[in-house]
Amino acid sequence: MELVLAIIIFVFIILIAFLAFLFLYRPDSTEDLVGTTKDLENYIGIMMLSAEKYAFVTATVKGTRDFVQFSGNTKNIQLDFPFITDRQKSMEAAFRTTAKEMDLKIFENRGTGGEVFLDIDIKGTTAEISAVARTFMERFLGITQDTKIKYRLNI
Repeated sequence: MELVLAIIIFVFIILIAFLAFLFLYRPDSTEDLVGTTKDLENYIGIMMLSAEKYAFVTATVKGTRDFVQFSGNTKNIQLDFPFITDRQKSMEAAFRTTAKEMDLKIFENRGTGGEVFLDIDIKGTTAEISAVARTFMERFLGITQDTKIKYRLNI
């Protein structure tokens, strides 16, 4: 009888630990996920539902340092592009041209260190936001929907 009770308690503790892991586990910002622009909707959707106040998703073209970052909440997403490196600064005209062609308004912001960021607000459903973001990425970065993208989530 005591052995059966001990086994039941042990199984119960393991079950509680497993359930706690499922509910509390969140990928951290060091975890890279590889996909394509077709996966953008999934990651933007996860970010939009995150309780993290400063949740973001970084999408980097695999094998390069070219990236865009998305931040936001359930109402709207902001596409962010910093001008810190020479490579990023050289991409400003392409960023502005792509935004103009897609009729997207750019907001220029400065970081705490004085670095310039160009931001675009995108509103709509997850699917609508993701479609605009995916098209922007493909045009701006000169990639296709099959190009490998490394996603980094801070959710």
